[in-house]
Amino acid sequence: MVKKGVLERIGRGTFKIGKKIPFVPQISSKEVSLAKIIQARYPYSDLCIWNTSIINRFMLHQPFRFMTMVEVDKDSASSIFNYLREEGENAFLKPGREIIDNYLQQVENPVVVRPLITEAPIQEVDNINTITIEKLLVDLFSDEVIFSAYQGNELNIIFKEVFSAYTVNEKKLLRYADRRKRKSKLIDYLEKLDLLSIGWEYE
Repeated sequence: MVKKGVLERIGRGTFKIGKKIPFVPQISSKEVSLAKIIQARYPYSDLCIWNTSIINRFMLHQPFRFMTMVEVDKDSASSIFNYLREEGENAFLKPGREIIDNYLQQVENPVVVRPLITEAPIQEVDNINTITIEKLLVDLFSDEVIFSAYQGNELNIIFKEVFSAYTVNEKKLLRYADRRKRKSKLIDYLEKLDLLSIGWEYE
C-alpha cells in the first residue's frame, strides 16, 4: 500500500493515509567546495553542511541574506573554524546574539561553524552529508537566536508548508528533538498546529 501511495510511512511501523515526497535539499557549488576542503583536512570529522536558502520555499516573507551552516563534531569545531578563516571564509564560531546582530547580519555569505548534535538525522546528497527535513524543523524550533528570521508566525508557516509538501518521519523528528531536550515542547507546538499524529506523547 505504501508503493501504491495509499499509505505514507512516518516512522518505523507507523503509517498514515496519503503519500508525499522526501525532502532532498539542493547542494550548491559553494557547499561542495567547503565540504571538500574540510574533508581533505579533517577526514575523520563528522560533517553536515547546508544553506539557509533552502528554507525560502516554505516561507511567506523572503530573507535576502543566507548562511552556510557547517556542523562538525564538537572536538573539531574550533580547528575547522580557524582553518576556514585562514582560507578566506567569513566564518563565525557558534555566534551568540551580539555577534549575530552586530557582525554576522552585515556579512555577505557568512559561514557558521557549530557543533553537530550526536545522532542528528542527516542524509547524503551528491556525496555530501547534509540536513534532513526532520533536523531542519527541530533546529529552527530549538535555535531561536541563530534562526531569529524564522520565528513567530513565519515558523508556523514553515512547519505547515513542510508537513503539507513532504514526508516527515515523526519518530525521527521527535527522537532528534529529544536529543535536543525539546521533545515535549515540540509535541505541544505540533499539536497546536494540528500536525502531529495521535499518541506520540506516550512514546
